[in-house]
Amino acid sequence: MIKKGFSVFSRILINIFIVFLAIVLLANISTLLSIEKIKQGGHVKFGYACAIVKSGSMEPDLSVNDFVIIKKGGNSYETGDIITYLSDYDLLVTHRIVNTSADGYITQGDANNTDDGEIPKQRILGKVIFAIPSPKLVDWIFILVSIELIICVLIIMWLIKKIREV
Repeated sequence: MIKKGFSVFSRILINIFIVFLAIVLLANISTLLSIEKIKQGGHVKFGYACAIVKSGSMEPDLSVNDFVIIKKGGNSYETGDIITYLSDYDLLVTHRIVNTSADGYITQGDANNTDDGEIPKQRILGKVIFAIPSPKLVDWIFILVSIELIICVLIIMWLIKKIREV
């Protein structure tokens, strides 16, 4: 009786663990698949977007490969805010507002000597609200997905073995 109760309990725990692993795995795969969308500024959920810094123009505040969280929308940007906008070449640029104009903002990278010119308001993706300084963030995501995939495959193989035994 106790052995059967333990067996049912262990099956429930294993199923909960498998569901949890599947959710985490799907979330990480979704992140990996959306890296291109991140580069294009199209990865927006609940009014927030994310991007990966690809140049040293904002040193020392933001470094290459830092992961930034951007609050999308809004028109209340001020001098000193770091914003992300879509350049004329359809690239995301994250720079600081150094001045305002009637139709937009003048931005400049902290490590740059010249400004970017006027950035129209409609090209602004949003304001950087948080940065994760992580030069190896993408590498860690790949490692986590690989580990989770291996664990899921091992659990599935174990479950198939158990089912065949029954």
